[in-house]
Amino acid sequence: MTKIFPPRLAAIDLGTNTFRLVTRGLQRVEYPRIGLGVDRTGRIAPASVHRGLAALASFARIVRTRRLKIIGVVGTSALRDASNGPAFCESVRQRFGWRVEIIPGEEEAELTFSGATASLDLPRDGLILVSDVGGGSTELIWGAPVTRSEGVGKPKCQSVRMTPFAFPFTFGHDGVAAPVFHMLGRVSLKLGSVRMTERFGTQGRVPATLLRHLRSGVSRILDSARLPWARIHTVIGVGGTATTLAAILHGVDPYDEKKVHGASVPFESLEKMRDVLAVMTPRERMNLPGVPRGRADIVVAGTAIQTEIVSRARAGRMIASDAGILTGLILRAALARRAQKV
Repeated sequence: MTKIFPPRLAAIDLGTNTFRLVTRGLQRVEYPRIGLGVDRTGRIAPASVHRGLAALASFARIVRTRRLKIIGVVGTSALRDASNGPAFCESVRQRFGWRVEIIPGEEEAELTFSGATASLDLPRDGLILVSDVGGGSTELIWGAPVTRSEGVGKPKCQSVRMTPFAFPFTFGHDGVAAPVFHMLGRVSLKLGSVRMTERFGTQGRVPATLLRHLRSGVSRILDSARLPWARIHTVIGVGGTATTLAAILHGVDPYDEKKVHGASVPFESLEKMRDVLAVMTPRERMNLPGVPRGRADIVVAGTAIQTEIVSRARAGRMIASDAGILTGLILRAALARRAQKV
């Protein structure tokens, strides 16, 4: 997926559990978990700040070595929720010279939709749903194929604000061509793997009763979102939870984006992984092929969320996408550069 990016451009995502740098031919993931305790205290803890800055220092070395241009550094749920989120961003600016933009959930959803659908060969019947289960929040974005009669880039739903270039594209030899899907609606929920793990205490082995409570908690939050579930035919899973589940199912270890991107995960497999992961210890989960060290204690909550989303859509499976918010950000920047040259 990263091979399609313009050369020497890079973007960074500061998530609740993971920080990620993406550039052409490379993505680097760190697990500082700056959102640890934010749901309870409303603040990023000093230790989390230290871990976050250390992770960014490793990114800075890559940027210097490869002579990359950072076109965007975005902060999401934890930085939105934490009262000292702006202070953390100022520390990043002073230390690395990068301006962090804490983006609202709506813009996060738009960029995620753009990136997730940009290079997948998706069915064109019914609606598609992009689900991004993050550490602190879950973005749900639904859309439909662009028809010839609608023209390029014209959203059918005028009530949805579309930022410039925030839609998925097909790729040709010249780079970005025409949008394939347009977004119809979106919702950002305070429903994340770190947040739900802390609320329900599902870090270690999860007894059946506790797993039922977790699933009920996930269902209550999803009940608050009005989605056209019955019209959704395809579910795309974005983010660490979705790609980890695809890697577990298909035995992808070490992680290989080419094997994960576009991989199909049947609903029955999601249910089975949720139940099997629940009875394992974090150490046992880490020993499974495809489970990163920084995700072993939160993967049960993440799997419960992803499974419930696919269940409600009755899609029968999840398609994993290695591309998401950063892909959308880079594509938007590339189009903006192209527009300036025209």
